[in-house]
Amino acid sequence: MYFHSSLSKIIPVVVVGLLLMAGCGDDKGTNSQEHLIGTWKLVELKIDFAGIPANVLEMLGLDLTLEVRDDGTYTLTTVQTSEGTTDVENGTWTAGDKTITINPDDDDPKTMNYTIDGNTATLKTTLPNVVDQEDEDLMSNIPRDMFNEDGTLMDTPVTLVYNKIG
Repeated sequence: MYFHSSLSKIIPVVVVGLLLMAGCGDDKGTNSQEHLIGTWKLVELKIDFAGIPANVLEMLGLDLTLEVRDDGTYTLTTVQTSEGTTDVENGTWTAGDKTITINPDDDDPKTMNYTIDGNTATLKTTLPNVVDQEDEDLMSNIPRDMFNEDGTLMDTPVTLVYNKIG
């Protein structure tokens, strides 16, 4: 699949944002920082663009878990089962009412909106918000029809769904 290597690089950034947004089952509609503490698993990733499979996680063979700690730090572990590789990303996070800001140790901060329903959190964002457009290798693997005429990425919708597992 032509988009496989590109998505492998995009997903860790997207996942951190999604997983940091999950809440507790008894607090529907409450988005306080204490409800974010725990371990989360990404269960669905969709990129709304023709030719990309419905659930990108299945296509890529990825297993992503995120540990969100009460000291404002996180660890994201990405296992790419098809290649037998594991990537670990660390960083910090802060949350407000319906927004989360993630700051990976080796990347720029990103702020995203989120919703919580029980132990499931959903994040809707766009590809330009989760892709490092300075990464020439990544950008060269993204299909040309996902770009605007000026060379910037289209605002392609991305939906992430994750569940609290601990």
